[in-house]
Amino acid sequence: MGKYVVKRVLRGIVTLLGISIVVFVLTHIFGDPAIMLLPEDATKETLWFTRESLGLNDPLIIQFKNFALNALKGDFGPSIHQMESSRALLLRALPATGVLAAAALAVGGTIGVTIGILASMKPRSWLDNVVSTISMGGVSTPEFWVALLLIWVVAVQFGLLPTSGYGQWQHLILPAVVLSIRPTGRIAQVTRSSMLDEMSRQYTVTAYAKGLARRQVIRRHVLKNAGIGIVTMVGIEVADLLSGTIIVETIFAWPGVGFQAKRAFFSSDFPLIQTVVLWAALITVTMNLLVDLTYGWLNPRIRYA
Repeated sequence: MGKYVVKRVLRGIVTLLGISIVVFVLTHIFGDPAIMLLPEDATKETLWFTRESLGLNDPLIIQFKNFALNALKGDFGPSIHQMESSRALLLRALPATGVLAAAALAVGGTIGVTIGILASMKPRSWLDNVVSTISMGGVSTPEFWVALLLIWVVAVQFGLLPTSGYGQWQHLILPAVVLSIRPTGRIAQVTRSSMLDEMSRQYTVTAYAKGLARRQVIRRHVLKNAGIGIVTMVGIEVADLLSGTIIVETIFAWPGVGFQAKRAFFSSDFPLIQTVVLWAALITVTMNLLVDLTYGWLNPRIRYA
């Protein structure tokens, strides 16, 4: 188990290193932050001094060294437009995104796994058709459209919930519902297909032959083996939600990571862009590592493959 963990951790470190190089290169290709900061009539001397203060006049190798050191500290300096530490801005946004992600995943994961299991127990029935329709609709429906529709119906027409904001539980309901739609559909699809695949295997037939009831077979054998696919999808959804959901957070004025990412990209705020992108990469790599370790626990044969 130890070698398995070390191998996965080293793979994650190499992935983060590669992503950091890509982020560094891209932020130096798409524009000059010094030009973004200054008015159009700024002199060349002012531009030079601004670039000097930002460290943009240094050789690229020196800039990358500073970039790598900042990445290890999780701080790329002050935000160009908000004049505050980019790390502080990210840390301030994380609780809002964490609360929203937890609520959306709790709803989407619970409903998705439940209806996926129910559909797999009665394949090609009316229940299976309903679940397939719901899951396909959840995956295919644009989040921004659902968000605007819910705002118009629930908040504007009936006045049941606020249209935007943060701080009270009423503000959480609409964005959490919108963000739970896609996880519900994707988790339901994966749960159903994984369960059906496991129920067709020989060990399930043997369990029935031993006289075990259907619920016992599903609970003791099928669900655990089908858990690998379910865990994979849940890990992907967690990484997506914690990385920041730009569209939904912007529509509902939710002050999370996605909201900060939108502001950073539209204002070419490179320090904040670098901080948000590497945070998203760290979350994705961490979730993949946790999923791999869960694989090894659910199926020990994977550790020795």
